[in-house]
Amino acid sequence: MFVLQKYYTVGEPSLLQLGIAIALAFLLAWISWRYVERPFRERARVPRRQLFILTGGSLATLVGAGLAMHLGQGLPGRFSPEVLALASTPHHDRDLRGRCFQLDGAGYAAGSMCHLGPADRPPEFLLWGDSHSLSILPAVRDGAAYFGRAGAYLGASGCPPLLDVRVTNRNRATSEACRDTVAEALRVTAATPELRRVLLVARWRLVDDCARSQAGPGDCLLLADDTHDGRRSRDNPAVVALALRRTVGALTALGKDVVLLEPLPEPGVDVLRALASAAVLGRDADIGPTLAQYLAAQHTTLALFAELRREFPRLRTVSVADILCAGASRCRLAQNGKPLYFDDNHLTQAGAALLRDTIAEALGWRAPTGAVDVPVLPRPGR
Repeated sequence: MFVLQKYYTVGEPSLLQLGIAIALAFLLAWISWRYVERPFRERARVPRRQLFILTGGSLATLVGAGLAMHLGQGLPGRFSPEVLALASTPHHDRDLRGRCFQLDGAGYAAGSMCHLGPADRPPEFLLWGDSHSLSILPAVRDGAAYFGRAGAYLGASGCPPLLDVRVTNRNRATSEACRDTVAEALRVTAATPELRRVLLVARWRLVDDCARSQAGPGDCLLLADDTHDGRRSRDNPAVVALALRRTVGALTALGKDVVLLEPLPEPGVDVLRALASAAVLGRDADIGPTLAQYLAAQHTTLALFAELRREFPRLRTVSVADILCAGASRCRLAQNGKPLYFDDNHLTQAGAALLRDTIAEALGWRAPTGAVDVPVLPRPGR
C-alpha cells in the first residue's frame, strides 16, 4: 500500500495522503480477515484436501510468475522508451571510478593518482572531495581537455576535503581511505609548484547537524577533531567551520587559489524513480526544491562560505543554484529529457555538464585557439 502510494505521488506523500493510506490499509486488513482468512480457518467450509490444493496452486502460480519475470528480465516491453531510457541512465563513469576513486595509501605511493588533461604536463589544478566530486569529475575532465589544462583528482566516499578531521561512524577501510586521500592531497599541493588552484567538493549537508538538516541517520557523518569526540552530530557545524577554515588557510598559505563548489539542491527523492513513475502515470514530476527551500536547507554551509570569502581573498565559490534553479519555480531535476540526478543527491553526467563552464570560469580557464568544443547541454535560461 505505502510503496504503491509513493510511486503514485511521485515523491513524498503529504500528511493527508498518509492518513488516507493508513485508513485504507486498516480497511483492507479487515476485509482480508473477514473474507479470506476467516473462511479458511473454518474446516467445515474449506476441507483440508481442498485447502492444500488451493495453497499449492497459488504457490505454483507465484513461482511461475516470478520465474517468467526473471527470465524476461523484468519484461521491459511493458514500459515506454522514455521510461526505459531513464532506467538505463548511467551513474558514475565506471572507468573514472575504477581508476581514480577510493584509492588507498599503497595506490597513491605507486603513482595511481588520477591525472586529467594533457598527460605530459604536471597538474595545475586539483579536484578534491567525496562522492559528489566523483559526480562532477567527467565534466571537469572534459573541461580540462577543452581548455588544455592538466590536473589531478583525489576522492573518497564519505570523505569531506577537510584537514585534521576524523569520520567516526564509518568502517575502518573507508576511514583509512579518507585519511590517505587527505594526506595525498597535502603532499601533492605542497610538492607541485605548478598546481595553482584547488577545487573542493563535498555533500556538505552530511556534515551538518543531522537533526537540523533531516539527513538520514545512515547518511550523516559524525566528525571528530582535537576538541570534539565525534559522538554528536550537533557538533558537526563547529568541526566543519574550524576544519574548512584550517584547510583553506593551509592551501592559500602554500600559494594556492581555492574554489568551493556550493552545495547541490537535494530533491529528497530518488530522481530516476520519480521521473519514471511520472512518465508511467503521465504526470509532471514537479518535486524539486524551491530556491527558498534550498537556501533554508543549506543556510549553515552558505553562511560559512560567505564568511570564508571575506576572510580569504584567494577563495572563490561556485553557485550551483544559479544554474540548476534559475528561471524556474523549482530547482530542475531534468532538462531536455535528460535527468540531472541519478539518485536523491548525485548529479548525472548531463547534470554535471551544466556546471562545466562555470567551474572553468572559477578556475580561471580560457579556451585555447583552435580548441575542439565538448558538447554540453544548454544552461537554464539560455
